[in-house]
Amino acid sequence: MFNTLRYAKKLESVGVNRDQAEAHIQIIAEIIEDDVATKRDLKEMESRMIIKLSAIMGGMISLAIAIISVLNRLK
Repeated sequence: MFNTLRYAKKLESVGVNRDQAEAHIQIIAEIIEDDVATKRDLKEMESRMIIKLSAIMGGMISLAIAIISVLNRLK
């Protein structure tokens, strides 16, 4: 987790005034918030992956059954 207070104090300790330090923090916090996946995002992604993988597995099983049927007819 991003520690905004520690970041602001570090900026101030090297001569950045408080208003500029707060602007830095706001910009970085916005960037981090835009790029970080939430638990809900991960759950939704997991659900979509399960659906897609189930469809792929169903297709593979159907193909295997079709191949087995064709091979049985050739005997």
